[in-house]
Amino acid sequence: MDSLTVVMGVVVILYGAFMLYTRFTNPTKLGKLEAMQARWGEAAGGTLHLIAYDIVPTLVGVAILFAGLSGVSIMEFLAA
Repeated sequence: MDSLTVVMGVVVILYGAFMLYTRFTNPTKLGKLEAMQARWGEAAGGTLHLIAYDIVPTLVGVAILFAGLSGVSIMEFLAA
């Protein structure tokens, strides 16, 4: 187990979870959400923001977490 990689994975997962929480509780704090909705429309901008700032970081965080639990360092993970 690589502790630094596990911590990095947890931090990235928490970032994704925080963005999702903020999206539902106070979306006015998300300036990029408003900008994306203004540029691509309400539905498309919201979907792009959801994917880019909520789903992708959470999935990457899970992958980093499992890599760390398997003994892979963050540098090895990023080089692969």
